Amino acid sequence: MVTKSLDVDNDVLLNSILKLGDNSKESYVIFDATNHHIIVECNESFCNLTNASRSQILKTNYFAWLSDEKMTTIKMIKEKIHNGIMVQAKLHHKGINKPLFWAEIQALPFRNDTNITQYVLVLMKDVTYDHTEDFLMRLENDMYKAIERDSSFEQKMHIICHGIDEFFMPNTSSMVLVKTESNLLQAFTDNCRSKDVPRCCENNDFFTKVMQSETSIFIENLDEVHIPDDHKQFATISHKPYGLFIPIRNQQRQVIGLFSIYYEQAQIDPAYFKHM
Repeated sequence: MVTKSLDVDNDVLLNSILKLGDNSKESYVIFDATNHHIIVECNESFCNLTNASRSQILKTNYFAWLSDEKMTTIKMIKEKIHNGIMVQAKLHHKGINKPLFWAEIQALPFRNDTNITQYVLVLMKDVTYDHTEDFLMRLENDMYKAIERDSSFEQKMHIICHGIDEFFMPNTSSMVLVKTESNLLQAFTDNCRSKDVPRCCENNDFFTKVMQSETSIFIENLDEVHIPDDHKQFATISHKPYGLFIPIRNQQRQVIGLFSIYYEQAQIDPAYFKHM
């Protein structure tokens, strides 16, 4: 009798949350916090946002839709909602057959009669464009500061690599290769990785092919291309088995080097980089 009564109460609670979700005019999901965070409801807007059908969404763990690059953030969200505290966060969200996108979420926990968080309403909006704009503005500002400080060229390259790795963290490890007068390529990475690769490498046939290309080149198996062993080791240590190589041109459209971005294919679609 008690179990049936609780089921009725939970149904009333769920219906009330559904109305709140519909009235919000936002994309939303509702998951059961007492049952492995299983999604019990979602609206059409959420389906469109994730490029998924209701049948692909319902009965899945909501947190499986979040990229695991910030496990500490996900842990914090879980702790707060189970303590009945509303959470706001911005993190990478997954979809089906589409690149990761930046989502701003608001998780609203609802407790049952036993004072346990039963359901959580997650309101969400895609903020990829705004996040990208903010990132580019911060990177531009950091570069202006570097110019004002009369920072070295090497320090400026470190800023760029750090910015890229931070934006896509922890899914990428990036490197900038710049042509020198002696036809070598000078390698730059984030400061914390600067000792992982030699300062210079030869400008071989593969790098020449990339720089002569009008588009980026995606490599699924780094062992199949002729790049320095130290660069392959750089990717291996980072657990980034895939590579995207992009030519860099100056304002006069002259090739001055290339980006080497190593990443996890399962996490980021090459189209995302091309769009960036």
